[in-house]
Amino acid sequence: MSGEGVEAVGTGATPPVAKYRMTLVIEGNTHDEIEGELLSMTRGGYLLFTDYYQRDETHVVGGRRTMRLEHRNPDMTPERYDAELSEWFDARKAARTTPPGAPS
Repeated sequence: MSGEGVEAVGTGATPPVAKYRMTLVIEGNTHDEIEGELLSMTRGGYLLFTDYYQRDETHVVGGRRTMRLEHRNPDMTPERYDAELSEWFDARKAARTTPPGAPS
């Protein structure tokens, strides 16, 4: 679940959009095959597929693995994303914990 388009109950607010989204699909016949593909991604596969962070978007299809990196929000920074995500989460939490009709 991406969280994109999910509103904080009663606030009308949506979560911030991260700069990138990576989708990884691994198909395998055993847990070992899946684990092997995950390990290859963490041991340099991601670096190779993004040309050592030079590509902002890529789509790689392999035998058991399909990876897609999307560049969704070029102006987002890690600090801004963390701040906006915290604001969204706090508003969502407050809306969930405040009984209907109670003053905020």
